[in-house]
Amino acid sequence: MRPSSGTEKNKFKADDRKLWLIAACVILIFCTFLVKRSRNQIEETGRLPVSNIEMSEVADGIYTGKCMTSFMHTELEITVSNHEIKDIKILLNEGSKGQNVAPIIDEMIARNKIIVPVIEGEELASIVFMSAATDALTPKASE
Repeated sequence: MRPSSGTEKNKFKADDRKLWLIAACVILIFCTFLVKRSRNQIEETGRLPVSNIEMSEVADGIYTGKCMTSFMHTELEITVSNHEIKDIKILLNEGSKGQNVAPIIDEMIARNKIIVPVIEGEELASIVFMSAATDALTPKASE
């Protein structure tokens, strides 16, 4: 075996640098994608209809509402009796967020309001739930 020359060592170093540069570019592109996706989700959530429904104006009944976003699909069934939220069932909760937001349901029932503090770490999903509740309890034109 003959010893390697200095040019062969430089070639390997140059190849290593190329690999590191490619890896850095891939990581940078991926991070840029994640930031852009997060910004889009925040903007989309900011456009969701969320209203503080006056429960004294809501008749007894079972109401269904949904909120579909690019990152989460939610459908709720809300039972109202004597102008109070008695029960909220999660009929649909799919997507990349909202897996730990179920405690917001207890808060809505306890406060008899659909606008409640968001769940830490699940802020966007909390707003999606409030938007689905708004959809359920907002009077429809056909009613």
